Amino acid sequence: MLTSTIIAELASIAGLRALVVTTLEDGLLYDTWQREALDWPLAEVAALLGDAARAGRSVAQAMGAGTGGQQLLMNAHAHVVLIDVAAAFVVGFCYAPEVPLGLARFHVGRLEPQLAAWRGPLMEGHGRGAEILAMVDERATDPDAARLRIAFQTGIAMESLDAPDGLTPEELERLERAACDVLGVSALEWS
Repeated sequence: MLTSTIIAELASIAGLRALVVTTLEDGLLYDTWQREALDWPLAEVAALLGDAARAGRSVAQAMGAGTGGQQLLMNAHAHVVLIDVAAAFVVGFCYAPEVPLGLARFHVGRLEPQLAAWRGPLMEGHGRGAEILAMVDERATDPDAARLRIAFQTGIAMESLDAPDGLTPEELERLERAACDVLGVSALEWS
């Protein structure tokens, strides 16, 4: 999914070690770029970045804030800036710890519009079901009750909703209609 233009941009950013794209719902590694081979277990890093993004969203919601924007993670080994791409994906920009946070955030903000262009390809196949369910989880007052209601309305088993990449196109249509009903909207609005 990383285009040659984005890869060239990433390579030009001093101090950027890696970019990790993960699914928000289940923390699966979706795509990655590394400046040089790292000894990080990328699948584990992706899962943990997904956990961190979900936790950040929950904190923001509890504080009455919106769920978009950048999230920052800092430790002695790296600075990570997380951003949402569509409703179902998170991108982690992993910087060397000596890179000033303002500069890191500036570069992320500059690349954000290009990364937002991923929406089309991501929604066409892998991730469409996860993206719909992430939107339900984000916007429903009670996400667990909303998923139960969706399962009941669509006839899709809860186990299938937990692994939405296996849904058929017809099931995805039913899922989207039920999500609209549960959220009280006529159509899902993709930001």
